[in-house]
Amino acid sequence: MISGDRYLLEAGTEAHARLVLQRAQVEQLDVFVWPQVHSRSEIMRAARATAYDVVTAQDPFWRGLVARRAARVAGARLNLQVHTDLSAQPLFRRLLARFLLRRADSVRVVSERVRAQVQALGVTAPIHVLPVYVDVSRFEKVVREPHTQKTILWVGRFEKEKDPLRAVSVLKEVRTTGVDAKLVMLGSGMLESELRQQSAGLSVEFPGWQDTVRYLPTADLVLCTSLHESWGASIVEALAAGVPVVAPDVGIAKEAGATIASRAELTGKVIETLRAGQRGELKLFIPSAEEWAERWLGTLINNKEEPVLNALRVRIPRPVRYIVSGGTAAVVNIGILFVLTHFAGIWYLASSVIAFLVAFFVSFILQRTWTFDQRTTDGLARHTSLYFIVTTVNTFVNTALVFSFVEYAHIWYIAAQVIAGALIAFASFFIYRKIFV
Repeated sequence: MISGDRYLLEAGTEAHARLVLQRAQVEQLDVFVWPQVHSRSEIMRAARATAYDVVTAQDPFWRGLVARRAARVAGARLNLQVHTDLSAQPLFRRLLARFLLRRADSVRVVSERVRAQVQALGVTAPIHVLPVYVDVSRFEKVVREPHTQKTILWVGRFEKEKDPLRAVSVLKEVRTTGVDAKLVMLGSGMLESELRQQSAGLSVEFPGWQDTVRYLPTADLVLCTSLHESWGASIVEALAAGVPVVAPDVGIAKEAGATIASRAELTGKVIETLRAGQRGELKLFIPSAEEWAERWLGTLINNKEEPVLNALRVRIPRPVRYIVSGGTAAVVNIGILFVLTHFAGIWYLASSVIAFLVAFFVSFILQRTWTFDQRTTDGLARHTSLYFIVTTVNTFVNTALVFSFVEYAHIWYIAAQVIAGALIAFASFFIYRKIFV
């Protein structure tokens, strides 16, 4: 797994708790936090040394590009995750996402909204919708506490894309209508000093990053002002606690059951909700920890018939697959050589050339599709041409070796072919790995 979340590596965090659930589903799950913790070379070394079944990346951008390379090196399936609103990305990132997602073996998205965006890119791989795991049971147990002042809760980073300044302006507008309300802003970020200046004289609190469970009992409404959202955990948490949410149509807001308003209508919806005193209701199904982990495993499915992680958990190492594939081609080679020479009476060198070329097709199919796990048509023309060039060179080398062994070393022609084939196979493994990976 290639991620950008360093909290995956820190015990006690929600990210690490999710990782524990995921690791319980597979025999081995290696995590690389790139580029913050691990380097690209570390990832590639692991890909070469480990028989991975799947390489998954938590975004279809630069990490997805690294994951695609690692998957090709490891001969593994590529699974890409999309946690963000693709429509909000710059053009280059959208083009990169399109390139990578159309080459993935499976895709996981966090909402139906994102699924529609991925489908619009022409992705043909299975697309699985699995929301970010949230332990909603914690929030379902929240008990409302009596309070005198209407409380608007805002949760997030104090950054431009979250537009926290809009929350302050909403509070100002709400108070001008006679509603006695205050704003509690959980979070921190670059805009904090400006927020404090803009909220001077207003009833605004800045507790920093805190567990929302502590503030939801006295919250009358959770306000989201984001320009775009990757998902929206705070929205889900609030609705699970029965606190209504007013938000633009971003992330999971609409699917989860938030009251949707345009940015110009946010204040009106906030006033309406505060006066109505209505409760929020989570309309999105959030699975339990065990169910979520099982469904996460299901997102790694390559197609409807072939689970990526089943019998492949006891995967055959690549060198062994290479030997078996090469051995099968060698049996075909030697068998044809023997039949043509012994029964058809063809000169042994001519038989050797014919047998070698027939074995080429057997070898190419097995090496490409099984040894190096290249089952798509991606790069097929390049692979075929390079493989043919190598095989052509090998044919001359094979013929020269067989001739030398038979004519000068006086070795039986069958034994000569076995020795020549073994030498060529050893050298070719490293060449083929460059071609297919």
